[in-house]
Amino acid sequence: MLNLRISPTARRTGHLIALIVVAVGTAPTVSLGDGQQFLFDPAQSVAPIAFNEQVPSGQAVVDQTMVEELFRRLEATEAEVAALRNQVVGKHEVFEPDCEQGCCDKPIEEPIIADAARYLIPLSTKCNCGDITWKPGFRIQTRYAYDEFEDNHDFFVRRFRMKAGGSLFGLATYGTELKIDSTSRFGSIPGAVVENAWLQFPFSVIDHETYLRVGLYDAPFSRNALTSDSKLLFMDRTLVKFGLTALGVVDNVVGVLVHGRPYDGKVEYAFGVFDNVFFERFGPVFQVDTDHVQPMGRIVFNLLDPAKPGGYADYQESYVGQGHRLAVGANASHLRDIETPADGFDITAWGVDVFYNSGRWVFGAEYDWFLRDRDSGLADSEGDGWYVQGGYILSCCLELALRHQELDVSDLVGDDRIKQTSIGMNYYIRKHNLKIQSDYNFKDEEGINFIDNDSFQLQLQVDF
Repeated sequence: MLNLRISPTARRTGHLIALIVVAVGTAPTVSLGDGQQFLFDPAQSVAPIAFNEQVPSGQAVVDQTMVEELFRRLEATEAEVAALRNQVVGKHEVFEPDCEQGCCDKPIEEPIIADAARYLIPLSTKCNCGDITWKPGFRIQTRYAYDEFEDNHDFFVRRFRMKAGGSLFGLATYGTELKIDSTSRFGSIPGAVVENAWLQFPFSVIDHETYLRVGLYDAPFSRNALTSDSKLLFMDRTLVKFGLTALGVVDNVVGVLVHGRPYDGKVEYAFGVFDNVFFERFGPVFQVDTDHVQPMGRIVFNLLDPAKPGGYADYQESYVGQGHRLAVGANASHLRDIETPADGFDITAWGVDVFYNSGRWVFGAEYDWFLRDRDSGLADSEGDGWYVQGGYILSCCLELALRHQELDVSDLVGDDRIKQTSIGMNYYIRKHNLKIQSDYNFKDEEGINFIDNDSFQLQLQVDF
């Protein structure tokens, strides 16, 4: 046997002795220096398996100074490592994995690192660095529509959405959405399209949280366009939104966005640059291309209730009698050097909007202007549109809604202004998650007033 004698102050070195035991391949008797001894068996474990009353005579003794010297060198090495880590100028509170205290949530003093740098820290294999969460959802809008012009009765699924969202290791959030529109609608050929696919990372700027969003999502232009079609006052968006989308200004786009809601949600901003794929299409019939990104931005002042922290594109056109809000917003966008085989042009657009709700009342209005600035000698084209709408809660679940809107696609074409007045009724079973909507639309196109093309719609929605 090999006898190891250790003082009480060095008892914490038992694990190191076990290494020596394994290396030597013998079963030593260990004396703790206070008369206690025990026997190790390396073939079984490093735990004591038997006690002896005394050390047999003639056994070799390893002095405790050997182990204490090993620990002295270990402590010196740890001090050198700590000194090297503190050579960087400046200190900052960051997060470092700690298996005993929980991962990525223990503030310590470390060299200054940008907030975003913590996303580059690799995941530890020894502790839990956060979870990936996944929350599924879907939306179904089943609609009946009667079109006076076609004299057609139509049942179809106006919108179907499969969506999911959640968080990634506590560092980022994400959102995905797949859409199939107008299934079984007369004259429609539905197809699956990715509507949303984005990641969002938070970081601090001065005294508020700012968010960096990358991927595919709603462009920061127009309150009506930024409101989910599940939370509209009427079933469909406004004419001016459709006009902007047809021009290629507003819709879901791919890019990078910075947004935030400072001053406790009294102000909100969203600015980004985008690759507008609407102007990157090639085919035998239609070709258009641009090599430039599209800058776009929006700012909003919330004069009554503040906006929800961290939100983006989370507006509602009816809050079903909840809250007191007055929000004034403005947005602008520009895209240059758009080329087609016959023309080249720039597109500029700006708009303003206002929203108010208090108790049973809700009100919204918006004006947008857009310019197609040609560089081929052809005349420039201007257009604009606006709407005003309001609603009133008649009872706990029933809401009356009115809207008037106009759109002039181009000032180069006479008698092309479209006017539409709508009256609607909404029945909220579970707010916007489960509701019934109906509306009747009086349409008036300049130059073709003789056409009867009013419409009636009725829709059941489930959304979560």
